Amino acid sequence: MPSKLPIVAPNKLKVGLVFKGNPTHENDRARSLPSLAVLDDLLRIPDIEFFSLQKGAGADEAADYAQKHANFHDVGAQITTMAETAKAIESLDVVLTVDTSVAHVAGAMGKRVWMMLPFYGDWRWHYTREDSPWYPTMRLFRKRHGCDWSEVVARIAGHLKMLRADTTCV
Repeated sequence: MPSKLPIVAPNKLKVGLVFKGNPTHENDRARSLPSLAVLDDLLRIPDIEFFSLQKGAGADEAADYAQKHANFHDVGAQITTMAETAKAIESLDVVLTVDTSVAHVAGAMGKRVWMMLPFYGDWRWHYTREDSPWYPTMRLFRKRHGCDWSEVVARIAGHLKMLRADTTCV
């Protein structure tokens, strides 16, 4: 794996992405996104480059998206170890993920990580918090009761736009 992500313009926000976890996990149906298409609205935000860190389930879909979207890069296909995952995370501005090991790696590294959670998720993320007691740089985006992932994506889009504006003004 190359030590750096593909080169992009310096004014672009670099977002790592994991949208599916291990399908054998007992709550995977709730915690994983049904498809990468759920995040299509985010891909339309200008000046943001997405770097898929996806492994296993969803990897084929990520590879397909990389062929169809100029701002979507499939780096997960070249990653074989957690050390390589950490090296990729190091180059990102933010990691956007469902509840997977990548969330823990990014959080442990002190990287800004935004985790998408189902309404009823793992006990570690508590049930009403938007932050994590385990990782100070983590923000939790929980699906609201009775809602689908689109309202979570809308909230994330707003935060990405603010982060992009902050990044380009520095």
